[in-house]
Amino acid sequence: MPSLHDHHTQAKSNLQFMETVSSQFPDWAITSRYYAAVHLVRACLASRGAYATNTHMDVRELLERTGFDRKVLLEYRILESLSRTARYECRPFAVLQPNVLEAQKLLEVLEAYILPRIQAQL
Repeated sequence: MPSLHDHHTQAKSNLQFMETVSSQFPDWAITSRYYAAVHLVRACLASRGAYATNTHMDVRELLERTGFDRKVLLEYRILESLSRTARYECRPFAVLQPNVLEAQKLLEVLEAYILPRIQAQL
């Protein structure tokens, strides 16, 4: 089972990838932000001794059970939805581009909530 450190490292990797695709591939820019958030969330859960299985649904349920801030959970779910739309609805660049900015703002909310909670354990 991946540790807090493993998930944090993977989140950083997703963020590095995001920087390489953001301007040309908005679908991947959104998706990489979402997967960075997934690993930050899983790092936060691991810091609480809670480990999710491999499904996104299990992660969401565990977040709810472990007292994750409801506003932040909502932001996470919106980011998940943006990512799903970017991956599966085949929308053109012009339609997806504004979603990149929204996804970035959502990721920043998650980072602001999670990073202070895990920093001491990294």
